Amino acid sequence: MTAKMWCAMNEVRPITLPCLFLDIDGVLLRRRHLGMFDGFELAPHCLEFLEWAIPRFRCRWLSARCRKGFLDGSHRAFRQAGAPVSDPRWKVLHLVDPAVWSIDKTEAIDPASDFWWIDDNPSDHDRQWLLAHHRQDRLIEISVDRDADALHHARSRFLAVHDEWPEWIGGSLTALINAPVRNQ
Repeated sequence: MTAKMWCAMNEVRPITLPCLFLDIDGVLLRRRHLGMFDGFELAPHCLEFLEWAIPRFRCRWLSARCRKGFLDGSHRAFRQAGAPVSDPRWKVLHLVDPAVWSIDKTEAIDPASDFWWIDDNPSDHDRQWLLAHHRQDRLIEISVDRDADALHHARSRFLAVHDEWPEWIGGSLTALINAPVRNQ
C-alpha cells in the first residue's frame, strides 16, 4: 500500500476499529488439488468477504506470503489464483497491510489489542500463545479447502458477536477506495 492510499484510508476510517488478521492460503484461496503446494484458486465468496470486512476492521495479512512486510507475495497469490486485479472491485487488496513476523504468526499480534484472527491451520505454538493470553476466543478457524461456505460461517460468527456495527459502517468501501488523497 502506498503512503497516499494509507493516508486516504485512515482519513475515512476511525483508528478504533478492531484488527482482523487474515491468512490467505486455505482462508481466501483454496487449493485446486489437495497436496499441491501452490495450485490455488479464489475461494467462494472471497471478494464479497473482503468487501464486507475491510470497512469494519483494520485488516492485516497474516500469511507466509508476505510475512516480511512486502505486499508483492499477497498480490501475486491473488493474481495467480485468477483474481481479475484490473477490476476496480479488487482494489480492496490494496487496503490490507501485511503483518510482519518471522517464526510464529502470533509475533505480529498484540494480545492486549482488540483483534480477530482467521486461519485455516494455526500452529500448536500459536494456539498455546492464545491460551496463555486468554484470547483463544479471537481465533476463527475455517478452511475453504474443506468447506466452500467457510467465509460465510466466519462472517456469521462476527455478526453474532457484534449485534450492531458502528453507525458510520455501511457502503463505505467505495469511500475507502476512492477517498481523496491529502497532500503530503
